[in-house]
Amino acid sequence: MGLYYPWFPFNPDHYNMFTYNVEVKTIEDYKAFGLGDIKKQEDQTTLETTIPTKDIVVCLSKDVKTYTAAMGQNQLKIFHHGFTDSLLQEMAANISSSYQYFNTWFGKKNGDISVIDTKRERGGGYARMGGIVLGGLQAENYYSDLVTAIFCIF
Repeated sequence: MGLYYPWFPFNPDHYNMFTYNVEVKTIEDYKAFGLGDIKKQEDQTTLETTIPTKDIVVCLSKDVKTYTAAMGQNQLKIFHHGFTDSLLQEMAANISSSYQYFNTWFGKKNGDISVIDTKRERGGGYARMGGIVLGGLQAENYYSDLVTAIFCIF
């Protein structure tokens, strides 16, 4: 599906907002994941979002790991390739705290959030409603520039 989770060129002037339900056939040794609800069956993975968006984020990886944490009534999913447990717990706590502040400042918004760490070292990242894809995120960078890291997630 490309090299380290690239994306379909985003063009807000040519696409209307939509929701989606995408079925990805199981490929041996690969895990399919992305933004939205993920349901795995024996021969396929279904990704669905009810939050209107302008593109579909679907990723495949042989070695992605998933960290899940409660965030109030919502869920935070962090897809990563080797973050330590302590970094994952701190990221979850920081994201949850920021989420609460933003709800106070801008009004309550319900919804799950996904953070996808990619192996990309160049090419940047991007964000969509309910999710962000970050390339080249290293633990030492997260700790040394925490404020920037958290605001990039939102």
